[in-house]
Amino acid sequence: MKRQSFEIMDRVEEFHWWFRVRTKLMMLLIKMFAPNEQSLNILDIGCGTGLNSRNLKELGEICSLDNSYDALEFCSSKGLTNIHYGDVRKLPFIDKQFDVVVILDVLEHVSDDSCAVTEIRRVLKQNGLVICFVPAFSFLWSPQDELLGHFRRYTKTTLADLFEEGWECKKISYFNFLLSPFIFLIRLVKKLKKKSRWKDEVDSFPLCNKIFYWIFSSEIFFLKKFNFPFGISLLAVYRKK
Repeated sequence: MKRQSFEIMDRVEEFHWWFRVRTKLMMLLIKMFAPNEQSLNILDIGCGTGLNSRNLKELGEICSLDNSYDALEFCSSKGLTNIHYGDVRKLPFIDKQFDVVVILDVLEHVSDDSCAVTEIRRVLKQNGLVICFVPAFSFLWSPQDELLGHFRRYTKTTLADLFEEGWECKKISYFNFLLSPFIFLIRLVKKLKKKSRWKDEVDSFPLCNKIFYWIFSSEIFFLKKFNFPFGISLLAVYRKK
């Protein structure tokens, strides 16, 4: 990602409906499935500007990693100190180091996502947990995917195939289900216009941002009970066997 994208992310992520709910969902999944320990050793891969790492600090010791020095600069400005430059395909950590690995909307940026999953398994402790979010469905591909440097979007089947050997599935579900018809319409319009302006939409329509947050956050209650059959994104929780 370009520095401009990190600047936009840093500016909007604390109030943008998508980032706020994604963070809440991440925290819920860790508390539901992580090893029952008072303090967890957590690796945040693709930490971006550091919002998730900062929130994860309440659960234990956080190690933040990104392959962009611009991103790590933003992390440092948030007071994060255990930050590392590196590639998910060759993680700069010893075997069996972490209780939890968080990798949110990162695998779609990696050319060899299978290699990335193998590395994640290597650095996880026995029975360690990975929390993974990815964008769903190729037919939802939009100019924003190209702008963000995505290689692909996933289905439950293609994501599950990555975690087939040596993993125990704890949960896999689509999410951002309730807003999906509206978002699909927006994506279609953007595709026709050949541009993406999500930052302007958030700034220009704060009421929409609040409504979207309320609708999206309501999904967290349902995700505690069951899995959604469709959505703009896909989440997976796997335990290392």
